[in-house]
Amino acid sequence: GVGGLFLYGVSNSADYSNAGIQGYLTGSALGASFQTVNGNILLNGSAQGQGNGIEVSYAALSASGGSITLTGASADEFYGIHSSHGTVSASGSGSIEQISLSGGIGLGTLTTSGTGNISVTSASSVERDATTTQCGGNLSLTARGGEISDLGGALIVSGITVLVAATENLLTFFNIHCDNVLNEFNDTVNLIGKNINLVAHTALELGSSEVRGDLSVEAEGAITQSGALSVAGAAELSAGNNDITLDNQGNDFNGTVSVLSGQDVRLRNSED
Repeated sequence: GVGGLFLYGVSNSADYSNAGIQGYLTGSALGASFQTVNGNILLNGSAQGQGNGIEVSYAALSASGGSITLTGASADEFYGIHSSHGTVSASGSGSIEQISLSGGIGLGTLTTSGTGNISVTSASSVERDATTTQCGGNLSLTARGGEISDLGGALIVSGITVLVAATENLLTFFNIHCDNVLNEFNDTVNLIGKNINLVAHTALELGSSEVRGDLSVEAEGAITQSGALSVAGAAELSAGNNDITLDNQGNDFNGTVSVLSGQDVRLRNSED
């Protein structure tokens, strides 16, 4: 079998000024750089047998003033969308949306340089490579059938961050690994998953979160919250010489809470 939509290479660039790019390809397409000015990019790819639904390898998709929507499907052992070693970017108010109907999503460089949001929804796992994801708006990463993991790439988010690793009916939960020391969250971070490891080199504000396993949070600034935390397992908190304030009356800590570092620490448990 063959993959769905395949973009590969560093030459044969195409500039589609003031127009959109729309593809519904089930064969194999060869390209390098697709760019729109004031236009959208809409690509659908479905693998025929073995292969990835959409492959952006050593290639770039760029929308200036427009949005990018990728929808892919593949067998479970392959990727619905795979853009490792590739770049997907939108500027201005342009947003990026990636949806895998079957198979996982492998992310390369992902950027909204203006105010656009990034939304990634996978039927399986979400795997990030060692490159940076930079989001000028809100970021949502959702894995419905596997983990959210990274190979060392940082997340830099201006708006709200939502990380979900769980089936849609919230009966099965998966791990979330987001432990790059250069992560930067400038607004609330909301979490749903099993064992969750979250690191930020700035202050960290936690929103409403459900952790069905253990929670590890490390920040180089204060750790605060704007919503209740529910943690089934143990919780470890590290804030260096900064304050930790987790005193929401709805907090539900069911395991041991360990403060590895912090200045003034305030914790509240609904069972206290």
